[in-house]
Amino acid sequence: MNTVVERVHTSFSRPNQGIEVDWGDWEIGEDPRVLYTLHLGACIGIAIYDTSARIGHMAHMYATHSSQDKIIDPLIRSVQEHNVDPSNLLGWITGGSTVKRDPEGHKQGLELRQRVLQQLERLNLPADNFCATWNDESIPTFNMVLDCRTGACQISSRA
Repeated sequence: MNTVVERVHTSFSRPNQGIEVDWGDWEIGEDPRVLYTLHLGACIGIAIYDTSARIGHMAHMYATHSSQDKIIDPLIRSVQEHNVDPSNLLGWITGGSTVKRDPEGHKQGLELRQRVLQQLERLNLPADNFCATWNDESIPTFNMVLDCRTGACQISSRA
């Protein structure tokens, strides 16, 4: 899988031909575009890439139950509408910070992670084509960048 995960502080500059995925939204991009989303703390970032069509999908999902219908369902429909073969899909998920000092918040965060993973199972992504990099409370936020030309996904932490 073509993934780079950097667990160190990195500076971030917005990519050329980039499409920023705002909080509580999702976007689709084609070669040569770059999709990116910033400040994934408790929020969850999802990137799906079709290697044959060179189309990327990215979502920045709020850490709430209500964002599932607004974000995940349309994202999955968009991927499915392109009639892709699941073996051509690559997927990444990151963020989802939980705070162990807050037992109720920690429990809700873990439940949200599980619900998101269950929803993504609808895409039938092969396990070897999927990478989950969950945030923990020692890393404030992640950024996620998906290059729709190469299929490379970069997940970097921010101090």
